[in-house]
Amino acid sequence: MTVQPTGYPDFQALPSWRSANIFASFTTNVSPGTEKFSIVSVFNFAAIELLIVSVSQGVSVNLVWSMDAAGTEIISLDQWYVGIHTSLHTIVPCRANYVACWITNPGGAAVNIKTFMAACNTPVTRPHYPVTFDNIGQYGTVLGAGVQSIIYRNWIHAGHGHVTVTPADATGKLNFELATEDELTNKVKQLWTSVGPVAQVHFDFPWPDEIVSLTITNTDGTAAHDCDYAVWSTDY
Repeated sequence: MTVQPTGYPDFQALPSWRSANIFASFTTNVSPGTEKFSIVSVFNFAAIELLIVSVSQGVSVNLVWSMDAAGTEIISLDQWYVGIHTSLHTIVPCRANYVACWITNPGGAAVNIKTFMAACNTPVTRPHYPVTFDNIGQYGTVLGAGVQSIIYRNWIHAGHGHVTVTPADATGKLNFELATEDELTNKVKQLWTSVGPVAQVHFDFPWPDEIVSLTITNTDGTAAHDCDYAVWSTDY
């Protein structure tokens, strides 16, 4: 099929802006190990929209780009970790004529995840994350003696971020760490840390398109301490 200069496919009255879901269903059962879903042709489209939500078992997701229908001439790869706290919604520019989605379940049992993947003509030059107002923060967070709290953003994002923390007292008993994690909540990269601050702290950071967590630890084994915190994107 060819495309006329007007952007309309031959013999059709509407432009092809988005395909149907490439997955067979919005809910997909993924067995332990790596499942390689069918390769599809996308040479008439500009991008792929992908949504993965997994609330009971983290998974890793790959878009595998190839120049041939057999998937042997692989030229590029996009990869994300998707956790039980953090989901993926992205629009990725097409890098080749064919693409396949590979999902790896590192657990010991099959898991049902929400899956949506469609070819579209949304113009992007790098992975874009159409997420709005997914900031995290709370006033007066109380941590009991020796307690650790881990807070997650709901969606993967990339761009620029800002974190601010304010301990309620000057005892220096609270530690803060911003880090990326894999699909099993293992820490991967430390983005920022503040050990025992006694006043408000601000920090700007490049937000990677990974799972990002804020860990707050009360090092006082005998008393509770509280704080305010906020982590947000500065791209909105």
